[in-house]
Amino acid sequence: MLVKVTLLRPWWEPLIYDCDSHFVPENGARVLVPLGRAKCVGFVNDDSQKKILPKNVKVKNISQVLDNGKCVMPSDLWELALWLGKVYLCGTGLALKKILPEKFLAGENLHANPEVAASKNFRERDFFCPNDSEREEFLLRELASGKVLLLFALKDSASDFYERLPENLRDEAIFLKPETSKKSWENWQRIYAGEFRIVIGSQSAVFAPFRPEKIIVEDEANPAYFFQRKPRISARTLAGKRALLLGCELILTGRMPSLKTYSRKYFGKNPDSNSRKYLPDRRFFVTVDSDYSFKESERGIDGEILLTYSLLERTNRELAAGHHVLWIWDRIGEAGEIFCERCGVSLVCEFCGGILRSVNGSLKCVSCGRKREFPDKCEHCGSEFLLGKRPGLEALLKIAAKYFDNVKLFSGRKLALSKPCVILGTSALLKFCDSHSISMIAWLNLDDELRRWGYDTRVNILRLIWDSYWRGRNCERTVLIQARGKNLNFASEILRGYGKFLEDELSTRSELSLPPFGISVEMLVNDANQREIISREFEEFGLFAMDDANGKLTVDAKDLSVVRRVLEKFFTMSEFAKNIQISEIRAE
Repeated sequence: MLVKVTLLRPWWEPLIYDCDSHFVPENGARVLVPLGRAKCVGFVNDDSQKKILPKNVKVKNISQVLDNGKCVMPSDLWELALWLGKVYLCGTGLALKKILPEKFLAGENLHANPEVAASKNFRERDFFCPNDSEREEFLLRELASGKVLLLFALKDSASDFYERLPENLRDEAIFLKPETSKKSWENWQRIYAGEFRIVIGSQSAVFAPFRPEKIIVEDEANPAYFFQRKPRISARTLAGKRALLLGCELILTGRMPSLKTYSRKYFGKNPDSNSRKYLPDRRFFVTVDSDYSFKESERGIDGEILLTYSLLERTNRELAAGHHVLWIWDRIGEAGEIFCERCGVSLVCEFCGGILRSVNGSLKCVSCGRKREFPDKCEHCGSEFLLGKRPGLEALLKIAAKYFDNVKLFSGRKLALSKPCVILGTSALLKFCDSHSISMIAWLNLDDELRRWGYDTRVNILRLIWDSYWRGRNCERTVLIQARGKNLNFASEILRGYGKFLEDELSTRSELSLPPFGISVEMLVNDANQREIISREFEEFGLFAMDDANGKLTVDAKDLSVVRRVLEKFFTMSEFAKNIQISEIRAE
């Protein structure tokens, strides 16, 4: 009896083995199979079609059928793995590695848990409100009944919410935080056994092994829902698919909707007119030019930081009133790049070739994160004249200290705030609003933010600015933005409210077939000749592949099946992992 088995490898297709047991293992059942000289755990992935092999081809036997041939993982997680492997071009094996804990994948014993049949009555609703307190009250009402899976984009947000839960709800809930492998496995088994009615966590909690009646995605527009490890997919997308498979309720919440949700719920019907009333007079947009600003620079760094008189005046006013002020500058370190003034060559990482930035007196690669000591001289011409380009937060700290007595740099750790101060940091600094009363937030360089490459740059910045005003329990806040030239138009667009802004963005994307009206696929092809051939093949199918000269191809398509057909022409399942990597697929 021939059986197809999916292995935990980056292969699109399963392997065929002979099964000499007296029963047929279920789809999703774990089996131990030989692979080369070793044995590994695989999963039965048999489509019940007749398998015909060429003559004289020998097939290896399955070494052992585990769990009495039963699929002991929740059936919806198995279906989710099949869907993820096919749609996101990673194969079922890698999808299973993403969904299930290591010990389960290694064959650890687990008794089958009787599943309660799903209602198969999927429905979706939402609750978008910029006020955090009102949204929290809504979440508590939803947690009062039924089995609930509650997802947050950020671990800290999930943790803070869990700690604020009333005692009666906390007794029925578990917070899934990053743990050791042993502890994670214990928590997985406890959820699997049905010990909890409520599961709360960030991205990976979407794979919790139970059958919720509601799946709630808080702050669903947050791009932090994308997993950092491949395949890079949004947990918000997985939550929606899992709700469909379970037939349960999907509830989307947040300060503002994602573009995908807005396009389905509001675009072309009844745009959210309330969005405009949430734009108070306390938000200011300040132009940065010679009439209203001045330049500050730091010794040894090429580049200037522009400050406005309005920024200094308003910051002083808030400090005098006893409030904290946040200054956001999204460039860490002292300088974003180090170069030789004589030969003009920039210092790069010896491991990956990435740009080196100056951080705390040493050099750190922006690509791989490796650190090294600051050299005494240029490694190309021997000159001792090394300068920095693009001043970062450490340079801004020295400049801000000229104007204010109490300035602190946020580096991810907790800060002791005994008296009012100016806190400097990247956009991650917004988390301070959750636990501190912040009366003013200043974005010092919107121009840098808008220069970031990506079709979703404008929407992500809109979300950050929107969060800057509403995040936390104190919404009596000024948000000051420094921008120049044409970027002032972007600032004025925000004043109209996110409703009108998203409508215009959707119209543009619809014309260009960008997400959510199309799918964007990023892939890394190692061989330059192969990359050129693949690009031409995509053109044959009417698709344009953009090459960024670093080995990455970006293809926008309506249907991923076309992308798969092109790639299957060039790579067998064993060659695929060596020659190409799907780095990201964006559908929203």
